[in-house]
Amino acid sequence: MLYRAFLSLFGSLLLLASVLLWNRHALSAPCVKNMDRAYTHLSVEIAKRGEAFEGAFSHAGFRHPGPALFYYLAGAGLVLSPFMSNEDSYRVAVLALNCAALGLAAFLLAGLTAHRTYALLLPALAFVVITPRTLFDYWNPCPVPALACAYLLALVYLAHARFWFLPLACLLGGFTAHCHISTPPFLTATLLYALGAAILRRRGESGTRSAVALPLVASLAVSLVMWWGPLSDWWRFGSESNLGVIARSFLEEHRTASLNRAFWAVWHLAAKRLNIFFGLPEDASNFLPLVLVGLVAVTTPKRGAFFHLRLLLLVSWIVTVLALSRSFQPLADYLISYFLAPIVLALFLAVVAIVEWVAKILSPRVGLAAGRCRLSACGIALVLVLASAIRHPDPGASHKRDSCSLMRFADRFVTALDPKPGATYAITPTTLELRGFTVFFALSMLEHGAQFCFDDQWEHYVGRALTCSYRLREGSPAEAVQVEVALIGDPPAPRKQRPRGSPLRRRQVQMNWIDAQGRARSLELSGRAGNS
Repeated sequence: MLYRAFLSLFGSLLLLASVLLWNRHALSAPCVKNMDRAYTHLSVEIAKRGEAFEGAFSHAGFRHPGPALFYYLAGAGLVLSPFMSNEDSYRVAVLALNCAALGLAAFLLAGLTAHRTYALLLPALAFVVITPRTLFDYWNPCPVPALACAYLLALVYLAHARFWFLPLACLLGGFTAHCHISTPPFLTATLLYALGAAILRRRGESGTRSAVALPLVASLAVSLVMWWGPLSDWWRFGSESNLGVIARSFLEEHRTASLNRAFWAVWHLAAKRLNIFFGLPEDASNFLPLVLVGLVAVTTPKRGAFFHLRLLLLVSWIVTVLALSRSFQPLADYLISYFLAPIVLALFLAVVAIVEWVAKILSPRVGLAAGRCRLSACGIALVLVLASAIRHPDPGASHKRDSCSLMRFADRFVTALDPKPGATYAITPTTLELRGFTVFFALSMLEHGAQFCFDDQWEHYVGRALTCSYRLREGSPAEAVQVEVALIGDPPAPRKQRPRGSPLRRRQVQMNWIDAQGRARSLELSGRAGNS
């Protein structure tokens, strides 16, 4: 047990150092990267007030299931804020979460094989397949792959009737489900497989009822804590709650992708991630998933822990294809970000088989014990990851000028508005084209300590707790300063219709409000105030 803990801690710390080194140019960014991340900042501020009940906004018309990520970032931000900016603290916090999840996964893997050193391969493979950029990003789909790795391995133990792993699975699965709406089918199907295998195994064994009852009670308690926010929102608002909106959206008829198209979307994602190792032409890389599947099927044991892991990976693949074929959003990699976890674990099984085969061949020839060959292979993998991070860091694309200009643009409006203590400002953007500018305007209002709310039509983007009807229900003043924000002028031509190299047209943005003396005021500024 102590050796397993040492391996997992060593692997996770080395992964953390490697990702930090690779992303060192992303630290101390002058502004929030883009609109999606800016809305995360806004939701974290709501979480600090204890009023976040939903996840991040989705382009599907609802918000993701839960706010666990926001509360985690809020707590981490409070701890790290004396040492770094909010932007950096959120990135470091998510990296710590990912490394902890992968460290836990390595600890669980070390208990599934007699050759525990192999667990050190997992952080190295995660660095390459999940990518250091994703491991360092707090956008809501990005923490999912690492959490899903630990979740699947907890289910392997559960499949062996180790029922005390059920609360852990509920914790990991709940956090994962909060982050993205695509994950519940995958989480549910794999959990049902593990529970079914555990029940079948337990039927042939003797044991007390408490061996099952206590883990079930603990799992229920964990689930209630994890889902308290979304469930309380549903209790108060019923069909108008975020869970109600999600349910209605999936009950409505939508245009969905064909099963064949969904299958190839999953296949190409696997091929692209595996091709990182080989750099093959696209046509040749499409054979890599088939090679991986064949290698895992042939080399993994037909019984025991890796047998269950192999079947869990198969269930994950099938459910991913079926779920993606029912998605009414345009097919994109981030919709199945959790699928990177099955790729990492399948690649782990394949690499272990190859290393074991090579060790058996080389050991008698070079006079090196098989155990030392394994340790050498794992050490080389970790050293290569660290060396890559040191020698080839992310060059760091120049910080998004659009988001920095949007922040400065918003600051000018807030300075003109000159928010007064005790006043509440009801903000009404008149068009969805302003959703990029709007979030930076809200963040600037927060920096000035202003009290504000949004027109209820913006609930999807800002969350229920920032709507004016919610603030009124919670006791905010009925009288509020009305602030209207509108775009003026013709919209720019669609990107596809603009000549290559032509500048993006700058739009006029107008803000109308009533000042402290009761006079109608208006301000117009020119800038790139669309979405970023």
